[in-house]
Amino acid sequence: MLIDLDGITLCETGSLYTILGVRHAANQVGGSLAISAASGPVRDALHEAGLHEILPVTTH
Repeated sequence: MLIDLDGITLCETGSLYTILGVRHAANQVGGSLAISAASGPVRDALHEAGLHEILPVTTH
């Protein structure tokens, strides 16, 4: 699954937990999750939480 987060202007802890939940659900059925076009706030939040190491993230 690929989610585009380009237009996101705020990414808090709750958002990160939701992303992790989606990743877990995708993994349970043999899929995966990647983030496309992560906005600055999303990239910053993922890096601060160390999630950039387990979630593939691309920019434009």
